[in-house]
Amino acid sequence: MAIKQALFIFAQIVFLTSVLCSNAPKSHRKMGFSFKKVPMESHTSKRKTIQGVDLRHEARKFTLNLQHLSNSEMGLSTIQDAFDSLKYSAKNIDKEEYLDQLTSHIQQKLQIYLDAVSKNKKMVEYLYNEHLKKPITKSLDCCMLNHTVIRYDSQYNLTISRDLTCDLAPSFLPQTYFNPGRNLTQTFYKNVQHEPKLKWQYFISSDGLHNEYPAHDFGSTPWHRSCPILYDTRNRDLYISTVTPQRKHVVILVDHGYSLTYKQLHLAKSIAQHILASLSQNDRVSVLGISNYVQYLDKAKCLIDQLVPVTLEAKHYFSQFIDSLTKQQEAANHTLAFTRAFELIESSLALNLSLHDEAMIIYISRGLLSSLTEAPNVLDTISLHNAAMAHRVIISSYAVIEEGRPILYEKSFLEALAEQNFAKHHVPVRHSNPVKRGHFLAVNSSNILSLTAGMFYKSFNMSTASNKTHFSLPYIDPNGQGLIMSITQACFHDNDVLGIVGVDIPVADLVQDVTYFEQDISAYAFIIDAQGYAVMHPSFTRPSLLAFQPMHTDIILLENNPGFQDIKKQMLRDRSGARPLLIIHNDTVRTMAHVVYSWQSLGDSPHIVCIKWTNQNERIREIKSTKVKRKENIVYHRIDVMFKSSHCKHIKQLASAESPVLFLAATAFVQPFDYLSQVETKRMIQAYVAYLSDGTGYIANPGLQEGIRNDVAALGIIDNKWVELAKNSEMKDYIVRRYIATPSGVMKTYPGGPVNKAFDPTSRPWYVRAMRFKGHVTITSPYLDIAGAGFIVSISRTINEGKSSKQHSWNDRPVAVMGIDVRVEFMYKLLLDSMPVCRHTHIRCFILDNEGYLIAHPTILGLQSGKHIERAHITIKETLVSNDILRHTHFVQKRMCNSYSDRKIQRYYFFNTSLEGTLSNLLFGFYCSPYQITSIPGTNLFLGIINQTCQAKAFCPCNNNDRSCFSCKMSPDCECPCECKLDIDLCTGGLMCKEDRNEGCRRTTKPPVLMPLSKTVTELVKDKQCFQIDCQSFKTRESCFGVVGCEWCHMDSNRSNLDDPHCDDQRKCYGGIYGSKTPYNDDPIIVSIVKAPDDSEMSAQSTPVGPVAGGIMGCFLLLALGVYCYRHRVHQNTHHYVCGETNVRIATLENDLDDLDPEQTGHTNNIVLATFDQPISPYRMNANYHRPGGGESDHGYSTMTPHDDSEQASTCIEPILIKENKLFSYTITPILPPPPRVSSRRARSPSPPLKPLAVTNEQLNMVPGQTVVPESDPNKVLAHVTVHAY
Repeated sequence: MAIKQALFIFAQIVFLTSVLCSNAPKSHRKMGFSFKKVPMESHTSKRKTIQGVDLRHEARKFTLNLQHLSNSEMGLSTIQDAFDSLKYSAKNIDKEEYLDQLTSHIQQKLQIYLDAVSKNKKMVEYLYNEHLKKPITKSLDCCMLNHTVIRYDSQYNLTISRDLTCDLAPSFLPQTYFNPGRNLTQTFYKNVQHEPKLKWQYFISSDGLHNEYPAHDFGSTPWHRSCPILYDTRNRDLYISTVTPQRKHVVILVDHGYSLTYKQLHLAKSIAQHILASLSQNDRVSVLGISNYVQYLDKAKCLIDQLVPVTLEAKHYFSQFIDSLTKQQEAANHTLAFTRAFELIESSLALNLSLHDEAMIIYISRGLLSSLTEAPNVLDTISLHNAAMAHRVIISSYAVIEEGRPILYEKSFLEALAEQNFAKHHVPVRHSNPVKRGHFLAVNSSNILSLTAGMFYKSFNMSTASNKTHFSLPYIDPNGQGLIMSITQACFHDNDVLGIVGVDIPVADLVQDVTYFEQDISAYAFIIDAQGYAVMHPSFTRPSLLAFQPMHTDIILLENNPGFQDIKKQMLRDRSGARPLLIIHNDTVRTMAHVVYSWQSLGDSPHIVCIKWTNQNERIREIKSTKVKRKENIVYHRIDVMFKSSHCKHIKQLASAESPVLFLAATAFVQPFDYLSQVETKRMIQAYVAYLSDGTGYIANPGLQEGIRNDVAALGIIDNKWVELAKNSEMKDYIVRRYIATPSGVMKTYPGGPVNKAFDPTSRPWYVRAMRFKGHVTITSPYLDIAGAGFIVSISRTINEGKSSKQHSWNDRPVAVMGIDVRVEFMYKLLLDSMPVCRHTHIRCFILDNEGYLIAHPTILGLQSGKHIERAHITIKETLVSNDILRHTHFVQKRMCNSYSDRKIQRYYFFNTSLEGTLSNLLFGFYCSPYQITSIPGTNLFLGIINQTCQAKAFCPCNNNDRSCFSCKMSPDCECPCECKLDIDLCTGGLMCKEDRNEGCRRTTKPPVLMPLSKTVTELVKDKQCFQIDCQSFKTRESCFGVVGCEWCHMDSNRSNLDDPHCDDQRKCYGGIYGSKTPYNDDPIIVSIVKAPDDSEMSAQSTPVGPVAGGIMGCFLLLALGVYCYRHRVHQNTHHYVCGETNVRIATLENDLDDLDPEQTGHTNNIVLATFDQPISPYRMNANYHRPGGGESDHGYSTMTPHDDSEQASTCIEPILIKENKLFSYTITPILPPPPRVSSRRARSPSPPLKPLAVTNEQLNMVPGQTVVPESDPNKVLAHVTVHAY
């Protein structure tokens, strides 16, 4: 055997050497270029077939099977004939009119919000004049609100009062300070009455007062315990950017030398965080740590030489840097600190041509000097450097003090710095321009920081503040309601700034016309601001669905085409215009597309609306008014609201078996945001149905888009066909559901039921793929069905616009996408029926899609392993084949796209669906694993076959813990689809590497969510299934494959083979194992496995067992009680950490690690199992999982998710993981690394919480879910690697 293996390895090496030394073109050995059509005959025609199988012939057979399935089970020919019989009218596409209408709609919305800000501003200025006559000072502290006057409001996701305005005010304000809050309530209230979608309204005074409407106490936010100091954070950066809109260059110097106590150092860091939070993206900043040397943030080399844009990333990293500063053993070198600060400002101003930019150095220190001569030396350094910049630099200083410590001389020194009082220390003034004095403030508490930032920035040129409206970039609403944008204006009295007024608006409402722009005209829209940042783009997640702060992205990164840079410059320069652009695509073939960008500015707003036209056709065809005779009324999907006794359950979902249900997406409505924000009532549903069923034209439109009624009528033609198929089709037991959707957002489903209204059918993979491969039968990768069918795939196909000739081509305009769902086992059943050779022991057949995900493969069936795998990839299941096909560069490419919503680079594969001929081994696997792959014509699929005759190993690394790539440097080597961090260049605010300028990823969407049912409805349909399937009537395992609600049961709960395998209810034996849980966390139906008893068992049954059983039970209870008391007493003295937001608790890990193994101790480490409403996949990696010995692979199961099986519902990782490698410390990190936190505006206080300085910022923001490795070396990663062997 050893000789045989040695000969095999030698033969492989010889062959590999010969290939690599050949004169093959280099294009076959590199990545990232267009596919080339290379004749396959050179690789395949001379090779022998596998088991005599003509794979091309089998692929054509499979195409016919799929086409028959789509025609017969979807009813595709029926609906296409119906569309062909409809009458159409031509509609001209007027690009200018489309743009004018889009801009006008957004401008109307924006004007409502601008009017609200203007009214608030006028009222504040009026009230201040009244205040001068009679002081207006009445206050209502937000932190002292009576809980009887506030109640929960879903719009704000907080307990609020719409009748009150409350205050966040510093305690040191004088008694006669101006507080207009009570008198603004009526104005605020009227604004909301006029525009209910308005969120927060506020006034922030220059003295630090903050009036907020509606009144609330932050009881539902993480700041509940910090409410008294919230005036330090509430919209402070908005105040600064509104009253000083010019760009500010700020250097923050933080003294952390030995002269500071730990309390003073903590206070200094709080001040620095506060100032950092007050800056906006237009500003430039640097933060330096000062002791006997200067400490820089080490994230980029440029931080040593220049100031950087105040991006979210910059705030995040500077915030971490401030938190990391520790007390040093040497005194601060003040001279060195100012020398480096001036050098940074000099280089920053040299890069900026604007004369209006101003600069400031903020020094936070105790001010202790090492000698009496140090003060003159410091001031002399300031005089020298500031003179070189014509005294443009302002210096402000904080003195961090502590009760009982003398500060007289230190205070005098820091005051002299702020005033730049050179005469006091006999330092010459070296420039004729007057010195701009800064401010000095002594601080002994972080609770008085609200006044400081506003006071310091008063040193800047306040004349730049004007009546101009300021718009913030979109930021995440910390209360979980998507993105919001702030609109502010400054208030004045005799040219003195009183403060600012502002409103927060939902971005989803402002940009809804862009978000749901008409898809049927081959165009899309986006909005940018005056700096070129994208506010909304099709690549972005819809604003109302965002959970993390998205990256502020330059439009040049999203429209990543040569030549767009010039178009962007013209957009920012000209208020309106249009420019054509030629775009070259290097996909499977080189193609060219002519597009046109047309744009228009939004009035007084700094925003620009743009439409990208990808279709040059000037006319489209629309369905004329259609009247369809129907026997039944339209059934709207909210059958839980319109409940009838005939309704039933389709597996787990409430459904209607009488007729397909109608779903209208937000796109179908004139005001999508209003539709999504409202709760659907019975009256609203009746209005929809009445209008859509109306044949007279007299019933008023309830807010639907023009043409929706025609689409609904056209789709209604399929209703009776689907009902008949569900009853009488030969495939009725294998079809989960049928559906059809139009670009306008109209969808019919049978059987269907209520789903969440945020569901968008046009963004689902089955719709997107069908539109991409028009005229093809497309199939998605496996995913978990929400209604309880298990893992399914969707088969879909486009419907073309009607033609009287009924002659259609691939370039016809699609008017709908039709689909069916089947279980993943069904696809393997089709494969076995089509290719009986796949049943042979050494033969593996598979089907994969155009991204490499397996649709059918023996290892993704529960029959073989007891588990399904969601989105299994060929690189996980067939590593030898994967390594070889990557050498066929005309067939497969590695690609990357940027996801700006979560700051990730997604790395994926793209397979050439234009493959001609049959592909086979090029470099690897000739002797052990010869394979063949060919495309399945007319689909997005490929058919493959492998003849495994001996064991051969190949490597295709996959990260067991998450989707992170092992190396973020692109290489042609095999690896699983993965993701890397999208690094931002702190120096420019753009991407770190030019290589990262990839196309934007497709917008991520959430699958449909079932609507929660009332207890009454749940009870009424509890045991009432719409379709009864007798699983036991399927006598063979292949006939049981893919039957809805059935599984082929072949193992008992101990994983032993059953003597009598059979087809049974899925809930009894999910994955073929009796007693196993489903992915929906259902309790399995426990069934006793009865075997034929032998004689001894028969005699044992006659023995009386009652007394014996009772005695055993009593002993067991006593023993259990004793163990419980002992455990309870022991754990009373044990510290616990709270894990996540559940009640799960984990004991400290200071004890012997061996004692933590639940398999040895027999207990669960005090883990309290939580209840989960969402489905939990049973194929998550169990923490107790150990890879088999002998080097065997776990076949990829551990690569799918980093979490537990569904059999353990705890969200915490098991302590046993630490036992295997003591380099793993039990720290907690976010499951999905979140983007940088918003460092102001309701996000968090910039003042660090009072905590030990040794605790890092990352540790405070950990969430449960993963074990991570200490970052001892940023260039090294310690992670599990799965090595797959075949």
